[in-house]
Amino acid sequence: MVSRRRNCQVMAQELQNTSQQCLHHFITVGKWCYSKLMDKITLDFWHLLQQCGLEDDTCFIVDESGNPKKGKLSAG
Repeated sequence: MVSRRRNCQVMAQELQNTSQQCLHHFITVGKWCYSKLMDKITLDFWHLLQQCGLEDDTCFIVDESGNPKKGKLSAG
């Protein structure tokens, strides 16, 4: 899923045996709970910190504003 632009069309091109429509349907209509996924990621990250001995005074910051803009008038 590493691509400059992340949308259903680009991701479907990178995946095998799927289409843009199927991927869009999965993301928008699929019955999966994002909060459970984020809880799993949080726990995995915490266990990784413990393994490295970094659990004190450590934080994980996700900066979504780091995505490159497209054009001078883009709000991204």
